[in-house]
Amino acid sequence: FEQNIRTPFFDVAHQYCCVCPRDAVITFGNIIMEASMSRRDRYFEVFSYRDTIEKLWKNDKNCLWKAAPRTSMRDDMFCPTWNELCEDEKLRA
Repeated sequence: FEQNIRTPFFDVAHQYCCVCPRDAVITFGNIIMEASMSRRDRYFEVFSYRDTIEKLWKNDKNCLWKAAPRTSMRDDMFCPTWNELCEDEKLRA
């Protein structure tokens, strides 16, 4: 998690973490849904849980494994200072 992440659309100095699966994955009955993370440093976070998800999916014929679409997070789609904005500025961003 301390390595630089580089994609064709962005790069960040490091990944955030992977301590809370409820941020990256949610279940609805027999459906496991991967979330699309909103921060560049959390873009690949769900990969930490994919081995476990795959085991659940393979061992339960009724399990459905889905993933929300991921944005490219290219610069023109992303506001890197959004977390630093006040509430009014966030509504206008």
